[in-house]
Amino acid sequence: MNYNVIGDIQGEYQTLLALLEQMPKDAIPVSLGDMTDRGPDSDLVVEFFKKNGKAVLGNHEHMMMDFYRKPNIDRGYGTKMDHSWTYNGGGKTLLSYINKSALLKEHLEWLETLPSYIEDDNFLLSHAPLNPYIEFEKALDLNPCNQDSIIWNRDDTLTRKPKIQIYGHNARYKEHSDEQGIFAYCIDNVGRGDLCGIHLPTMKVYRQPRIGI
Repeated sequence: MNYNVIGDIQGEYQTLLALLEQMPKDAIPVSLGDMTDRGPDSDLVVEFFKKNGKAVLGNHEHMMMDFYRKPNIDRGYGTKMDHSWTYNGGGKTLLSYINKSALLKEHLEWLETLPSYIEDDNFLLSHAPLNPYIEFEKALDLNPCNQDSIIWNRDDTLTRKPKIQIYGHNARYKEHSDEQGIFAYCIDNVGRGDLCGIHLPTMKVYRQPRIGI
């Protein structure tokens, strides 16, 4: 891998560009999901990764697709997904696509192709951490709608797995380590006001204060 892996961007396009300016220019940008919502430019963020990089599916994209494709269907989270999405910042995404119906259609079709994870021999990239109480292979294969999946799981990973995990979702930067060293990184740091990225394979972490918030 030669990737610039980016945590939860949440529609903040200018912050994304500023972070990437710090990172290696020859690396492929990879989003860990939650490209959308809360910030003003979800459409620009999605377009950037569609044209210039890779992404895995995040729970905010999952809610967005559910809103447009299957509104008013209870997906088992204790609330209807359309209401959950707008409550969690989806309204800003709706605004970013006003009068852009063709672009929205194109983006929804692309989002539906995104994998739940990307992996190689050393790293596993996903939006949420692997559930620590489920076997590695089973956790990878959980249906995205499952609350324990690597799109929705909130439980921190606890033990070393076959690959170093890089994930977002949990709203605070965190390194997980044991006697052998670091075995997982959470690079979603929205709770502390900056956007984080990590370059692979060097594992150098970069931070950018969020612009305009």
